[in-house]
Amino acid sequence: MEIPKKITATNISVLETLKLFDEEFLEVAAGVAKAEYALWLGSGISRERVADLRVVARRVLDYLSVNARAEIGDGTYKRALDKALGLALTHGEKASVDQEADPATWANIDIIVERLVGKYALLLDTRIQGQPSDHLVWDIVDVRGTYADDQLEPDCEHTAVAVLVLEGVFPKVASANWDGLVEKAVATLSDGNETLVNVLVRAEDIAGAGGRALLHKFHGCAVQAKRHEAQYREYIVGRDQQITDWPNDPKFALMKNQLEGLSVTHRTLMIGLSAQDSNIKDIFSVGRAMLKRAWPSHPPAYVFAGDELGAEQGTMLKSVYQDDYDDRQLEIEKAAKIPAYGKPLLTALVLSVLGQKFAKLIELVDAPNMSAEERTKIIEGVIAARNLVAAQAGDTSDDKRAFMDAFVGGITRSLSIFRGEIGGLAKGIYGPVGVLPIGQMANDPYVQMSSMPELGVFLGIAGLATDVDGWRITPVTGDANMGSFSISGATGNQQKMFVISNNETLSKLIGEGVINEADSDTIVAVCSAPVARRQTNPSSRFGRGDADNSYREFSFKEIIVNATSSGEVLARLKEEATL
Repeated sequence: MEIPKKITATNISVLETLKLFDEEFLEVAAGVAKAEYALWLGSGISRERVADLRVVARRVLDYLSVNARAEIGDGTYKRALDKALGLALTHGEKASVDQEADPATWANIDIIVERLVGKYALLLDTRIQGQPSDHLVWDIVDVRGTYADDQLEPDCEHTAVAVLVLEGVFPKVASANWDGLVEKAVATLSDGNETLVNVLVRAEDIAGAGGRALLHKFHGCAVQAKRHEAQYREYIVGRDQQITDWPNDPKFALMKNQLEGLSVTHRTLMIGLSAQDSNIKDIFSVGRAMLKRAWPSHPPAYVFAGDELGAEQGTMLKSVYQDDYDDRQLEIEKAAKIPAYGKPLLTALVLSVLGQKFAKLIELVDAPNMSAEERTKIIEGVIAARNLVAAQAGDTSDDKRAFMDAFVGGITRSLSIFRGEIGGLAKGIYGPVGVLPIGQMANDPYVQMSSMPELGVFLGIAGLATDVDGWRITPVTGDANMGSFSISGATGNQQKMFVISNNETLSKLIGEGVINEADSDTIVAVCSAPVARRQTNPSSRFGRGDADNSYREFSFKEIIVNATSSGEVLARLKEEATL
């Protein structure tokens, strides 16, 4: 008998994480979709793209060792190396290390590096006589070359964050990371549009900042420091003295004020950030003084990614819940810990948010004869389709990275065709399902004009049909003329399916040669009412083609407006598409 695996933050799948968001952490998922959470990011999300703290610690050790071995007598590098080792080892342990040998030969080098990770700020604050105070950070860790390398590419986590930012659910992000991978991911999905995310480092950046999201890089930005060293170098924070002085350093006063406010006005979702730095603890301590949260909190005020809560994260929970923590510690800690690291968590969160947005669109669709119960059935179809997609995400980091890229590419493709934005598709521009969080969608006057509610119903019906009637929907790639996707019914005959917003878009796609009116294997579902449109072919008309060599076109909105049930919509869709 096969023993079920023990699910951990390391091996949890995207689908299993999505299940957590549907059940145990449902309130968190709903809170994110409503933009109630601020996202706090740390080095954990960039671990596979740039040097993590282990690499940093080893780089510093090797530098100090090489120079110490080259010195004659008791020199500044020998003293610096001895101090560095003293951060990680007891007096007896340090005595057993041959400092005249290459660190690669030290028997306990891995232990030394691991311990230094927890004291990285003290290590980076090791001073070399005759060198500037940031010498180890700026020159040896090499902030510019390591964290602002133009060749660095976003990972799965950065792309997921970019999607969530573009979907409007994370208008406020705080990051302790020096790299520019979140910004690069947003730029990649927006054809280089740098106005969507405002990077905030200095007080001058904060004043008057706008954009889809504000990215507070409170430990500095390597990309800006590389571009504008004179203005941004001093804002690269990594040394212990900087972290200790940060709360009282005038140049960080406005940033501190912003983050303290953020810790109060928004709930906190922390990913890849241990919160071990004293300035981070200070931010949340001040926030706690402004607002005490009672338990139970709906949704939870603080949520962390990982198997175990760190000591600092535990302190944050004690601070925010105060007396309630003493009485309900286990309950509070369980609700604050999602057992998933960045890749599965953020990937699942993207799927969760998009699923919730389409569910909201289905609630808003103009279907006067459709009951709430029938709409719920269609929403269940969206969830079924979402879960089928999530099941395709593999187990390895490379698998998840490829899955996220393919998923975002598929959404980009389908929505670009739906809106007739073929130029945007060619540039890989991600046009979000909606720029507003779900709590604001009902009041968005553009929603009904966009035909997105009808698209939501189509996805839900397709999800139900796949589950009930054996439909098969296959993603496609390549040129837009390959369709939104490929679809087959019981007969197994694969056909091109175009789902588009309105008749104007249809005429545009026909005029651009994307849709071939003479292709009998093409089905076009128009998510607007049937109206007269400019014909590119005198024989063309709205609806089915008259001959075997013509495409099939129908108004999906007309089906929805007249239907009384999800089953009726499905039956009419099969009839119109001859599936």
